[in-house]
Amino acid sequence: MLKTQPNIEILTASGIERTHFAFGTQDKWSVYARVTGTRQRSNQVEITAVIEDTRVYKN
Repeated sequence: MLKTQPNIEILTASGIERTHFAFGTQDKWSVYARVTGTRQRSNQVEITAVIEDTRVYKN
């Protein structure tokens, strides 16, 4: 549940393309991510990913 409702209509019906969401800061338009899963959805593919942090690989 959202704390405050947005001023747009959020589409959730099954017969139309649903509303997409993106989270993050407005000055960062990309981030390295590791794909953790994919799922075929009719003629589309759903991709699940986690943000990759290069500090994990430093000694």
